[in-house]
Amino acid sequence: MEHEFIVADGDDEALNLEDVATDRSTPLEQLETYELDAEGESYLVILKAQYGEDELPAKILNALFKEPFETHEEIMGALGIKESDYRNAWKRLMRAAEKLKEIK
Repeated sequence: MEHEFIVADGDDEALNLEDVATDRSTPLEQLETYELDAEGESYLVILKAQYGEDELPAKILNALFKEPFETHEEIMGALGIKESDYRNAWKRLMRAAEKLKEIK
């Protein structure tokens, strides 16, 4: 029975059998995807920790954690900031991210 399946990530939601049946990835591919997602999230957390909560780079990251955006303009609109301020903060984030990538 579908309600007997438990999601592997610890949620209490039952698995959707249609999703399971159409998922063509192997368990190893699913694990690799999960690990890449976890690694990416850990980098974002480390990156966010480098800024104070009131700094614009942290606000950008907080917005990205809360909901997915498709464009930079959407992020600027959600935060209500000028493009020049956003671009400067984004450049700071990208430089910090490159430094993290070099450490790895």
